[in-house]
Amino acid sequence: MVGYIPIAITYGELAKQAGASLTEWTLVSVLVFAGAS
Repeated sequence: MVGYIPIAITYGELAKQAGASLTEWTLVSVLVFAGAS
């Protein structure tokens, strides 16, 4: 789980630069993570 933190930080920075809302990126993240399970 600790190894995921740098990926999460990078993902957050890219999402912020893309200009999408927090809700949109949270939904994308949840759907991708759920699909990978």
